Amino acid sequence: MIQFYVKQNKHRKQKKAQVAIEYLMSYGWALLIILAVIAILIGSGIWKRPAPSECFVHPDLPCEAAAITQHGGDVKLIFKFRNNQGGNISIATPSSMEIIEGSHMELQDSDCFNADTGYPSINQGEEGECTADYRTQENVVGENMKIRFTLTYTDEMGVSHTTSGHVRATVIPG
Repeated sequence: MIQFYVKQNKHRKQKKAQVAIEYLMSYGWALLIILAVIAILIGSGIWKRPAPSECFVHPDLPCEAAAITQHGGDVKLIFKFRNNQGGNISIATPSSMEIIEGSHMELQDSDCFNADTGYPSINQGEEGECTADYRTQENVVGENMKIRFTLTYTDEMGVSHTTSGHVRATVIPG
C-alpha cells in the first residue's frame, strides 16, 4: 500500500513540474518578445525627450534665457542674465566653458557683454549676454547638453568676483 502511494505521489509531482515548465515556456517566449520590442524602441530614440532648459549663473545675476543652436559645423551657446548686484559691473571674458554632458566640441571663442550696447559694462537692472562658439564635425541637433562656465566680473568699487554656473538645453537647428 505504501509503495502504491509513493508511486502515485511521484507521478503527481512530475505532472505538476511538466505543467509548470509548459506554462513558463508559453509565457516566457511572450515576455521575451515584449522585452525585445521595448529594447528596440528605447535604442531607436523614440522616447528620447528634450532636456528641460536650465540656466543658472548666480542669485544676483539671474539667468533670463538660454539656447544652444547648431548651423552646419558651428554650435553656439547663448545665455542672458540680469544684473541685480546693486551696482554696475564689468564682465571679463568667461574664464572657462566646459562641456559636462554631450558631444565633445572644440571651443572657438567666448564673450560676455551688455545685451543692448555690446560693451562689457552692465548697469544695475540691465541684461547681459554671454556667447560661446564651438566647432564640431558631428550633427548634434537634438542632443541634450550641459555646459559649465566660470565668469569673472568687477563691481563699481573695483573688486573682482568669480562665479560659476551652467546651462542645460537641447541643441536646436540654428
